[in-house]
Formats: sequence, structure tokens, C-alpha cells
Amino acid sequence: MTLDDFRNREDPIQYSIIRDESACIKLLVAWPNTEVKYAPTGEEKTWVQHWRACEYDAAQWFENAGVSLLIARRCADVLINNRLIYPDGSVNEVVLGVHRAFLAKAAGGRKKK
Repeated sequence: MTLDDFRNREDPIQYSIIRDESACIKLLVAWPNTEVKYAPTGEEKTWVQHWRACEYDAAQWFENAGVSLLIARRCADVLINNRLIYPDGSVNEVVLGVHRAFLAKAAGGRKKK
């Protein structure tokens, strides 16, 4: 399976996993700003195999997100295992869109121009 195969399975309901977890949301938002080296061989068939082709500095990611190490490790597992972030440095766009809509509603429906 390719990463696009996993992207085609994105579902808005996945947001419910992290909706009340501010640390997980901070890590989700910080992931695209983390230096990631993704070197797939083309032989990856599972999600775990794709992540084995990924290298990143977890300490940098956690620090950029402003999340303590213990909490960040738990949240990182949640984000990875539930396919909310991708090993190529991208994020689940459906979940990110739902989060943006949640923020807009919380701000009284104001949209950023």
C-alpha cells in the first residue's frame, strides 16, 4: 500500500480521538514543521513498514509543540497509530480540516481572511 492508499481512507470521525487532547493537537499541528527524512523502498505494504522508512527528531518535534516528553510520547503513539500524521511529514487533511472548523466555531464563526 502507498501513503495515498491510506490518505484515501481518511475519515472526519478520526478527529474525535484527539478533540479533547490539547497536547495531541499541538503535536499534530507541529508535525509538518518537523524535519522528517522519509525514504521508502517501494516495498512497504503496511503502515508500520512506512513508519520504519521514516526518521525524525522526536525531541525537536515535542519541543516545537511545547509538550512535555512523557505526554508527547503517548500522543505521538496516538497520532501515528490512528493515521493522523504521515511518515512523509504531512498530516491527515480531513482531520486538520475538522479541527479548523472546530476552531472557527469556537471563535464564533469568524473566518480568517
